[in-house]
Amino acid sequence: MISSCTGSSSTASTVYGIFYILSQHTRRYRTPQPSPMFAVTDMCAQANTDYTENMNHQGGRRVPNPYAGSENYNCFGCAPHNKTGLRMEFVRHDDGSVTSDWEPRREFEGFPGVVHGGIQAALADETAAWMIHAVLGTAGVTKELHTRYHKPARFEDGPFHIEARETGREGREVEITVTISGRAQGATNALDATSAQGASNPGVTDGTLFTTAVCRFAIFSADYARKRLGFPGAEAFEPGPEAFDPGGEDVDPS
Repeated sequence: MISSCTGSSSTASTVYGIFYILSQHTRRYRTPQPSPMFAVTDMCAQANTDYTENMNHQGGRRVPNPYAGSENYNCFGCAPHNKTGLRMEFVRHDDGSVTSDWEPRREFEGFPGVVHGGIQAALADETAAWMIHAVLGTAGVTKELHTRYHKPARFEDGPFHIEARETGREGREVEITVTISGRAQGATNALDATSAQGASNPGVTDGTLFTTAVCRFAIFSADYARKRLGFPGAEAFEPGPEAFDPGGEDVDPS
């Protein structure tokens, strides 16, 4: 076809022009483009190292749920009366981390015998939110959640041990890294792990890391969170943390 076109210079120019355009498109699609997820990959890799260094720490106190009994409270993550929810409970530790030992139920299944990935993301997000409550003494809203699934979290590996800790702060945003591991031995949830005197054993994991999530939250002053988000105040999370002042001006999340 090309040889039949070479008799006309204008036609040949047109054909060569088409081939040139196609070659440029092909080259563009074949050129690797930088991905913002590379930064998240680095964060997850660092989180894996931090997890190995910090796993199996002992001690802590159960975090009370001051929302329980409140009107219109039916949180999927932490409402104890929500029959279809996760019904999570939490323990706060002296190192600034918050943990939860969670027993999976079959309604949270993805592939047969595996906890659904979306449920794992919800576990991470909820634990991060309660770290803000119990450690920073305020409330926030999720801006980003990047999740890496290392291996299937099977029901037989539960109860699962979820741990959240602050790994970065910039202005009014806080980065919290959450790990989900198995198995939490000796306790099926945070409430069972805590005595009336406040001593606790949050569960000892077997070292198997299933999921790492890097969460970024926009946080608000305690006064604003109390007025607009229904936050009960840092003192409600006895022993209450000192309320964190993010500085600057609060922006309505709605």
